[in-house]
Amino acid sequence: MASGAVADNFSCSLCLEQFKNPKFLDCHHSFCEGCLVSLARNSAGPSQVACPECRKVTQLPRGGVSQLQTNFYITRLLDANADREPRLLEADRDPEMCQAHRNKKLCYYCVNCDTPICPYCRMTKHKKHHAIDLDSAVAAAIGEIEKGKSRLERRSWSLAGYLTSLGKMENAIEETRLSVERTILERAETINRWVAEAVDRGLESLQNATEEVREPIRQYKAKASSSLNTIQAIKTDLERVLSDSSGSSQEVISLRRNMAKGQGSEDRLSELMFDFIIPCKYPRVQFNDECLQPEAIAEFIGTGRVAADMGFGHQFIDK
Repeated sequence: MASGAVADNFSCSLCLEQFKNPKFLDCHHSFCEGCLVSLARNSAGPSQVACPECRKVTQLPRGGVSQLQTNFYITRLLDANADREPRLLEADRDPEMCQAHRNKKLCYYCVNCDTPICPYCRMTKHKKHHAIDLDSAVAAAIGEIEKGKSRLERRSWSLAGYLTSLGKMENAIEETRLSVERTILERAETINRWVAEAVDRGLESLQNATEEVREPIRQYKAKASSSLNTIQAIKTDLERVLSDSSGSSQEVISLRRNMAKGQGSEDRLSELMFDFIIPCKYPRVQFNDECLQPEAIAEFIGTGRVAADMGFGHQFIDK
């Protein structure tokens, strides 16, 4: 009889069988995990399930139905009932008969010993004890048990709601972490882009400075090369005439005249030779190590901390 009462109170309303791994929904109604899996599979959305009793929608956590809060209150009672069931079955063979006096029916309750007794027990072993009618004692006990059950259910529902809220808060924290992580990576990418652009500008300015320094040198090199070619040509003519014994007198006189007053003259050679002064300049880049420090980069990218704007509380009131 007692076993049947437990089965009635702790049966899943979907499969009408004893709970198997009961799970809480947000509305605090409980159903077998397998029943909820089937219900979620047939629901409109894959990540939510509507309570069959009150129709309130529960958003499933990551991992699905298996990650919902387990109703440990029901599982513990079912485990306790499983341990007691052999004893209950034995008592059910003759639950209303006294174990000490087999032919006597239990009809009294001994307050002192907290146990049902038969009339013979009351007249003998429990003669000096306070005894009341067993039906009255059972009715009072049922009332106390119902109150205890209600208190347990309220605490169970409150703790289940507490765990649900904590789970949602944990999910919100993880979503916030992922969002901030994306922001940090985006800001780091911004710094990388700035660095790449600064490198391009620095190399361009270095090339421009180098060209500015090289230009005067190119001009002097061109002028010196032209003078050298002229002198080399005159020198070649001189060497040719001096080495050629068959050279004509007229050619020798002409060459001497050229050396005296023409291209080979001292004045002309002086014109080909020139002094040059080039400022000693080198390309440089100005660096400023103080304008950007590692601490400034870290501050720009961001530093993780605990914000004080996320409040959460839970209060259980037992009435």
